[in-house]
Amino acid sequence: MKTWLIRFVEELPVAAMAMRRLWRNRTISLLVALSLALGIGANTAIFTLVDAVLLAPLPVREPGKLFSVFTKDARNPEPLPVSFPNYLDLRRRSQAFGELAAFTWAKVNLAFDRQIREYTAEVVTDNYFTMAGVQPILGCVPEARGHEASSPVVLSHPLWRKLFRGDAGVIGKTIYLNRKAFRVAAVMPASFKGLERIGSTDLWVPMRAYRAVIEMPDWVDSRRAVMFLIAGRLRDGVSKEWAAAEADRVGRELANQYPVDNAGRSFSLAPLDAASEGPMHHKGLVRAAVVLMSASGLVLLIAIASAGNMLLSRSSVRRREMAVRLALGATRRKLLYQVFLDSALLVAIGSALGLLFGVVGRELLWHFRPEHLSAEDLRLSINGRVLAFTALVSLLAGITASLLPALQSLRGEITGELREHARAKLSYWKGLHLREALVVSQVALSLVALVGADLFLKSLHNARAIDPGFDTRTIASFAVNPRRLGLGDCQRLNFYESLQEKLAAVSGVQSVSIASNPLLGEGSLRRTIQLPGKNSGRSGEIVPVNTVSTRYFETTDVLILRGRDFTAEDGAESPKVAIVNETMAQQFWPGSTAIGRKFRFFGDYDEHTVVGVARDSVYNALGERPEPYVYVPLMQSSPSRAFVLVRAAGDPAQLAGSISEEMRRFRPDLPGVEVIPIRASIEDALWAPRMGAGLLAVFGLLALALASVGVYGVTGQMVSRRTGELGVRMAMGACPVDVMELVLRQCFTLILPGLAIGAVAAFVLARFCFQDLLYGVSETDLEPYLAASVLLAVVALAASYLPARRAVGLQPVMALREQ
Repeated sequence: MKTWLIRFVEELPVAAMAMRRLWRNRTISLLVALSLALGIGANTAIFTLVDAVLLAPLPVREPGKLFSVFTKDARNPEPLPVSFPNYLDLRRRSQAFGELAAFTWAKVNLAFDRQIREYTAEVVTDNYFTMAGVQPILGCVPEARGHEASSPVVLSHPLWRKLFRGDAGVIGKTIYLNRKAFRVAAVMPASFKGLERIGSTDLWVPMRAYRAVIEMPDWVDSRRAVMFLIAGRLRDGVSKEWAAAEADRVGRELANQYPVDNAGRSFSLAPLDAASEGPMHHKGLVRAAVVLMSASGLVLLIAIASAGNMLLSRSSVRRREMAVRLALGATRRKLLYQVFLDSALLVAIGSALGLLFGVVGRELLWHFRPEHLSAEDLRLSINGRVLAFTALVSLLAGITASLLPALQSLRGEITGELREHARAKLSYWKGLHLREALVVSQVALSLVALVGADLFLKSLHNARAIDPGFDTRTIASFAVNPRRLGLGDCQRLNFYESLQEKLAAVSGVQSVSIASNPLLGEGSLRRTIQLPGKNSGRSGEIVPVNTVSTRYFETTDVLILRGRDFTAEDGAESPKVAIVNETMAQQFWPGSTAIGRKFRFFGDYDEHTVVGVARDSVYNALGERPEPYVYVPLMQSSPSRAFVLVRAAGDPAQLAGSISEEMRRFRPDLPGVEVIPIRASIEDALWAPRMGAGLLAVFGLLALALASVGVYGVTGQMVSRRTGELGVRMAMGACPVDVMELVLRQCFTLILPGLAIGAVAAFVLARFCFQDLLYGVSETDLEPYLAASVLLAVVALAASYLPARRAVGLQPVMALREQ
């Protein structure tokens, strides 16, 4: 310890001398530190997002032993949830899992202290918390036992703080969920928000109370209804491969035992860490993370090239100094240590600034989030993993940027340095140096970043210009759930009918309609359609089904191309009817009319007759491929929840207050409604393209700035190196225009190769990486490449103008005297 302390004290004068050298060259030192800081900061900010979404370990015991189980269906390429009866059979027959728990989500009305609000509940089996290995901070988690006077409920830490203000005496208190009494049994720690990285659960309800919470409780006992996610903890010594083989075997056994419901189905496994964002979204999130990390990596490479260029510029000045020191007896090791010390100080300053820029970038990322995402749903924090990543990136950037300049500064002898200093560079291509090569790479990488930004910005513009097939200017929407009020099927129909009448009387409302599916967004009910004489058993095609009231098509402006709309005569006692979209009509009845055709939903006895064909529209997300879609009349069904669509005479946002007030008068026992204009929903749906376009635009501007600095530095050094040659040319009669042309031509020799290489690299990236992430943009479109090339060339020429102007202003006599 004492030896290290003495060594540290001895090195302090060396460090102080290095600081003085940096201060004497403070312009270059500042530019190097800022270049590294921009690259490090961009990567830190993006990695903060990637870490929160994909890498952060779940707050459970031994997460590596937890696996998700999904339904593998031969007709569906994506993994599906599991039906509850299949879960029970898998739990009984499995030997690989010590604990296997099921859970699903539901929105609930929570009444406490005369307030009614909507929260997110998770319905879980009694072994859920045991499987996760999480203990509450207050109370005890519910156990499997007989029915009590009131069902237990477990609160999340944020809800406990919000609802009970952190009162430790909350255990045993009564709250009401959907008008049913629940007893607070436990409070979970702040770190636990469920088994999902994105999103958060407010409270947990035991499975035995599911009828009070789940939207369609009758489906829980259906073996076909894939409603639950399954998570299990492997027994000690059991491998993933053995567990997967066992799950597949049990799945095939259930398919043979229940062929009507389970034919073609089995089970598949995935690590819970990889499935915690949702099995259907994991691949898309990984691809988006790769794109963003690649873009920030481009900025880092450009920053390293820029910093290396400036360090090379300084090392070329110090080569004569180093050569003299070598001639006087200094060792190369000692000189190399001094050079690396200078670089280490610059890297340390750049890393500190980069961490600061990373914090600022994290706030920028949070600005791009969807509006419904709260701080509890996704936590972007500068934690130990982010700091370790920043340190690693800083170390690699520092070594890469300083290694070649260090070696360059120690190359050669004093006589060789003097001879090289006296020679003028006659041709660019004959004397191509590392600095010029770095600038070419900067230009190429900058073009890739600019083309990527242009493509994503154009994609965002195209997405906003997509015709969704319905009116986006005058419609607002909000959700209601009469089932939570204890209303039965007939009562719900009366509720919807009365609600339509009340809202239609509000000033400024043109029409009102009810639909079981949102106008835009995931969550549509899907059912299997069977055609007479073609399908039997469980065969058929799964399509989304939307239960809508009269005036739905008038309210949304979805055109009915053939046939008729639903009317008041299409009631519960009337024959079942349906309206299908164009895609379904063409796919199910090709070459003939769909009007009058019949089909049946699996599990139903009555057939539906097609009475109309509606225009295709967007149902889940902008840019999706057209898919079959069915509308059925509200009076022939009774959805437990629905979306109210209001068409306004003007701006629908101005009706929010009036509608909310009318809803309070209509049913005071409903939680407050949030009236959202459809155009706001579309903007919310575009948050991912908007974030990608915004970040890539920022990265493109950073790349452009760093590339211009590199071009300026190399051009300035070229002017300094060729001062004597330029003096001779002007002494022999060269005019200022000739000198300016010479310098700018030198600049073009740096820009053109970089543009060519960058264009090829950008095309490859757009072709193989960006294609599925863009709306209506082709990688063969020349406009982004030309626009980015022109912008980069103009900026590079502007950066070369100042050195060129300085060269024009040289006095021949003074230039020759300097040489």
